[in-house]
Amino acid sequence: MRSLISLMLSMALLSPGPLVWASPSAQEALQERVWSLPEEELIIFSPEQPRFEVTVFTDVNCPFCRELHRHIEDFMIWDIRIRYAAFPTIGNALEQMEAVWCSENHHDAMTRAKRGEIVEAPACENPVADHLDLALSAGFFGTPAIVTPAGQVLYGRTSAASLVEVLKREAR
Repeated sequence: MRSLISLMLSMALLSPGPLVWASPSAQEALQERVWSLPEEELIIFSPEQPRFEVTVFTDVNCPFCRELHRHIEDFMIWDIRIRYAAFPTIGNALEQMEAVWCSENHHDAMTRAKRGEIVEAPACENPVADHLDLALSAGFFGTPAIVTPAGQVLYGRTSAASLVEVLKREAR
């Protein structure tokens, strides 16, 4: 089992593009769970008129998550709505993601945390633990875990252009 997990993590980390991992029945179940998350529990970056959307389970300390967020404007240009859910796994990510969700300005707090800045905010009721439970029960093995509207899961680095291609194929 340990070697399988190591292999999966290696594939996710070394993959030059998105790694897709889910059986059709798992995709359907995941689709229902992820897309029923209340929008008020997510941090959403959206273009004015989105044509596509994904839910990204993210960790503020994950290098690939930081890279994705560094290019958030590219996703906006390609009309992709990003729905962030929390999947804190590295270092102080749990406390930082709770601070992001408890901040008055979620967008600014997410951006600062993804730059490695420490975000401070008074404690509040937040969905971070619920998002983490969903990610773990879904069997996510890395971040970012990008969930498409059909429940397909993409791991690792991806550009806005390649994500659009995946979403267009999925829509056919």
